[in-house]
Amino acid sequence: MALRMRKFHQDLYERLKPYDHVIWDWNGTIVNDLEKGVQALGDLMEECDLPRISQQQYREEFCFPIQNFYIKIGFDFEKNSFDYLCQRYSDIWGVRAHEAQLHDGIRDFLEDIGLSKTQSVLSAGIQWQIEAAAKHFDVHHLFDHVFGINDLRAASKLDRGRELIEVSKISPTKTILVGDTDHDGEVAMALGIGSLLIADGFQSLDRLAKVHNNVIPTRYS
Repeated sequence: MALRMRKFHQDLYERLKPYDHVIWDWNGTIVNDLEKGVQALGDLMEECDLPRISQQQYREEFCFPIQNFYIKIGFDFEKNSFDYLCQRYSDIWGVRAHEAQLHDGIRDFLEDIGLSKTQSVLSAGIQWQIEAAAKHFDVHHLFDHVFGINDLRAASKLDRGRELIEVSKISPTKTILVGDTDHDGEVAMALGIGSLLIADGFQSLDRLAKVHNNVIPTRYS
């Protein structure tokens, strides 16, 4: 496991080497919170008389916008409005979020790469929750910018990405977005920046590899 972890981080470092600005997705990329996310969704599904889905099912179905994901897994917006479901999920997730842990080795990696690069967070999570989580995990000081959104619907983080690129004042050609979903790749393409997807989060390696040519398999198996 230790050897695999070293190789993973060496590969990650080499792929980031050409860039001056690394933009990190948060959930699933820095924080290993897939299990907690599946549990929180399962709690919500039970409240709505739906069967829980497995972690594998989650990774195969998860997508943006979240509204589409909810439709795919069986939520009926005539019974419970999408806005209500978003608020309930946020409430449930708020309880479970701090039960998660950072991905193995990511803190040391962030510290090392931050010696030579600007680092930011771009998340579809709520701004104050991401800021609170970064402080909880004691990594907030490793980021020059933390950009979440203020919309529980989590439709897209593209607009916030545009703001981040402008604020950073670093050329898009020297900027890369590291994430765990096809949406991260789509956002990066729209922003005109590089992208790298890691199959450690909310979508499977098979799904990511079908839509992106710069994917790193999971570090865990």
